[in-house]
Amino acid sequence: MKAMSVTGMAVGTVGMFLLAIIEADSNYGGSVAPLILLGLALGLSILPATDTFMGLFPESEVGVAG
Repeated sequence: MKAMSVTGMAVGTVGMFLLAIIEADSNYGGSVAPLILLGLALGLSILPATDTFMGLFPESEVGVAG
């Protein structure tokens, strides 16, 4: 799980950097790759983060945590 989180954060960092260097007059094609990278980053990092958070609560309080 830790490797997935770290990979997701690294991919997200690259995606954000690519979004930051897009010019105002660039076309849609220039923003597709960064947005795909951000989607991949969210997919890789949200699941382990949620699993870690939910694991902090006892099983009787998981509904409250959600």
